[in-house]
Amino acid sequence: MLGASPEVVLTRPTQDADEQIIAWKAHEERLAAWTPASGEPDVRADEDGYVLPGHKTVAVALQIAARLREAGVCAPFRTGQTANGGVNFEWRSGNRTQRLTVNSRGETELARFEDSNLIFREPVSLA
Repeated sequence: MLGASPEVVLTRPTQDADEQIIAWKAHEERLAAWTPASGEPDVRADEDGYVLPGHKTVAVALQIAARLREAGVCAPFRTGQTANGGVNFEWRSGNRTQRLTVNSRGETELARFEDSNLIFREPVSLA
């Protein structure tokens, strides 16, 4: 899954390698901040009732971020939480968006959108 870079990632303008490392580190710090604190339950909700990412989800997302950073893949446009305890990595290029999602069970899925229409969605593995 992570052996080849997603097409949208490759079409994004490349930055200096040091800038990419800094950008990835910022995403990784943001992910790490979502880890439940010691003593907090793994399943938590925010004030609006959305489920927050748990230990497993954050751990898988951090592993993916590190592997993509080490492979020289451009940092995502954004990293965000899903409403049901998952994490999204999102890359954009023109009218295309590519999203790598880690769900609350630690499973991963890759989806591509063009003009906000879903083009494909498929499960991916870290193996």
